[in-house]
Order: sequence, then structure tokens, then C-alpha cells
Amino acid sequence: MNKKIIKKYFSKPNTVYSWWDPHNSDKKEIYLRQEKIIKKIVETKNLKKIIDISSGRGRYAAILSEGRDYTCFDISQQMLNHIKKLNLKVKLIKGDAERIHLKEKFDLVLCSEALVHYPHPEKALKEMKRILNKNGIIILTVDNKLCLGKIIRIFTNFMNKIYGKEIKPLGNEIYQPYTDKEYNKMFRNQNLKRDKTIRLSILTTPIKNMKGNYILSPNLIKNFLFVDYLLEKIPIINKLSTYFIYILKHE
Repeated sequence: MNKKIIKKYFSKPNTVYSWWDPHNSDKKEIYLRQEKIIKKIVETKNLKKIIDISSGRGRYAAILSEGRDYTCFDISQQMLNHIKKLNLKVKLIKGDAERIHLKEKFDLVLCSEALVHYPHPEKALKEMKRILNKNGIIILTVDNKLCLGKIIRIFTNFMNKIYGKEIKPLGNEIYQPYTDKEYNKMFRNQNLKRDKTIRLSILTTPIKNMKGNYILSPNLIKNFLFVDYLLEKIPIINKLSTYFIYILKHE
């Protein structure tokens, strides 16, 4: 990750906005599962005041904002403009997740698919904790550095190197996933208690090599969905999941 350029990249028009569209991506089914799980948590815990950090195009605002005090917080004005067009009853605030310029507290601090793009993720976690109510929760969805898909891609690219094929990494300057162990170290450093971990998608994530070509296509992996539901519940095996959903609390 290039920490010097990343914030400028995400705040500029037609950069992340041009490619980050979860509902039209090859991982759509996984993102919809994330939304269903988080919606259930919000309803079960009756969380009324929510801030969505790095809210993107507002996919969570669209399903969670009704009847709640909902704030979308993003470094990209273009993303916030997109949410404005959805005509939702939400507050729109432009800002940096590592410097959240708010004093109010929230029942839920939600941050989905964004921590891996922050130059200093622990700064962001510290800020999330600061604006969290005493009995509130933080929900993070993050990429797993050691998921099955990444392991397969590493092996495939290694073989390509052996055969002399040029490999160009995709997105390395703006993206840094971590292992479960590394995430947990960050949480401990910020005195955040991991209340629950949900592991998603082992076999049902489309896999590309570093040239962007599919190793496992979206159409092929749909056949493995029922197997994934079983594997996600098996300890050790589920450590190969593509995504983690962490639910955090004050220690």
C-alpha cells in the first residue's frame, strides 16, 4: 500500500466511484449475504443511532436508515452525492475515517469493506471507539489475507512466473488485507473486545489472477454455495473464509 497517495485517490472524482459498486460486481451474492446478516443484527439489538464510515454508494443506508438516525460518512464527495440522489433520510458528512470530526456518540459504528484501504487502520479504530456509545457495537467487514482464493491466486501467479509470464499486481497501492491474528492485535491495541466473528465465503468467491483473468468464474462457484454454508461453520477450515464480519465492543 502506498500510504502517501491513498487518501487523495479515494477523495478524487471518478476513481473508486468508477469501480466500487457491490450490487453490480462479481461478488454480489456475498455482499448481499453481508447485508442480510448486518440487518438482522441491527434489528435484533434495536440499534437506533448509526454512523456508516466509508459509506460508499449507500448500500447499507438503503436497508437500515428507515426509522433510524443514520449518518453516512465518506471521504468521497462523489459517493455522498450518489447517496443524496437515493432520497433517503440520512445525514451526509464528508470526512476522513482516521480523523472523525464528530463529538456525538452512536449505537452502531459500521465500517464495511474499508479498513483494508486505510493507511493507518488503528487510527480509524481509535476514532470509531471514541464515537461509540458505552453499550454500542462496532461492525466491521474486512478481507482475509489468508483466504483460500488468495492462496490459490498466489500459487497460480507463482506458476506464471516460472513460465516467464509477466505479472502485474492489481490494486496493491490502495489495498492491504490482514490476517485474523493481525486484526485481533489491532483490536486489543485499541482496547476493543471482539464479541463475535462471522466468517463468509470459502468456495463461493470468484477468483482472479493478477492479470484479472478468472481462475474460478462467478457462474462456476454458484454450484458450491450449499457446501460453503457447511464449511463456514467448521473451525480451522473457516479460517480460509474470504471475509470476516467482526462485532466489537468496549472492553
